[in-house]
Amino acid sequence: NTLLGTMFTLLQIMTGDSWMEAVVRPVENQIPGMSIAFIAFLAVAYFALMNLVTAVIVDNALMISCEDKEQQVKAKKDKKLETVNKLRDLFCDLDADGSGTLTRDELFASMSNEAVKNEFLLLDIEQHQASELFDLL
Repeated sequence: NTLLGTMFTLLQIMTGDSWMEAVVRPVENQIPGMSIAFIAFLAVAYFALMNLVTAVIVDNALMISCEDKEQQVKAKKDKKLETVNKLRDLFCDLDADGSGTLTRDELFASMSNEAVKNEFLLLDIEQHQASELFDLL
């Protein structure tokens, strides 16, 4: 007879707590055809509950996906910074006269050194690309 009583009855139906004997049969005796209303309520309530659970799962998956993308971007930025630092250190090492400036002659003279070639390979820079890189800088 009260809103609280009605809510409790609907909860009892949702949880399956002897709802058929305690709720539906007595109501069906008073108002024939009400069992259809109870079944419709259950169908809608369970459908809404499943949609809610699905929405939470999808939302969590999307958040994880966004975090993963952010980590990938950060990793690429870190890799780029690491490459720039290694390249700077390599150019400082190749500065034969210690002037603080790498000349084209110093770069090309060092390209015959196997250790320097390996350093450029580790940075994914081939010999002809080293010349282009020097021109860009």
